[in-house]
Amino acid sequence: MGFAMVEMLVAVSLIFLVLPGALSVSVKAITTSSYQKDKMIATYLAEEGQELVRSIRDRNTLSILNGSYGNWDTGFGSGLCSATPCKIDIMNETLTTGSGNLGNLALPSDPSYLLYVSANGFYSHNVSPTPTQFYRGVYVTPVGNPSPNEQVLVRSIVVWQTPFGRKKVVSSGFLSSWLQ
Repeated sequence: MGFAMVEMLVAVSLIFLVLPGALSVSVKAITTSSYQKDKMIATYLAEEGQELVRSIRDRNTLSILNGSYGNWDTGFGSGLCSATPCKIDIMNETLTTGSGNLGNLALPSDPSYLLYVSANGFYSHNVSPTPTQFYRGVYVTPVGNPSPNEQVLVRSIVVWQTPFGRKKVVSSGFLSSWLQ
């Protein structure tokens, strides 16, 4: 009888020694998984911002080919988004000027850059019922000769809050006219 009681006490004490470590590992795995999911979404949103500017360029090029107007960089080549990031989303594919901070992680992001998710799953700056934790802005900086611009540098930035602080993802690349 006493031997069974000692075995029981040893088994219970082992469980209490192992259980906190196992719980700690589980909590860390869940936290890491959540962070990686958010980082993947932020990466896709940053790449989407860059692709939306590319879409404007392509639409302009098709208009040139159809004889409508003559600048491949209409809507983004004027330096409008050089100093302050602009907003762009899939709902309107138009760059609109922003007003404040986005990239400085020490300062809170300007609420006008906040992305919302619609019922059909699209992210946009248009206020819809579901705000997200993500803020997106796009810098478009002319490169090359001032007139006409030969290239632009597009940098799309997404910022979000995590339990470990604010995080940022940047996607960047060059665009140029493909009509030569």
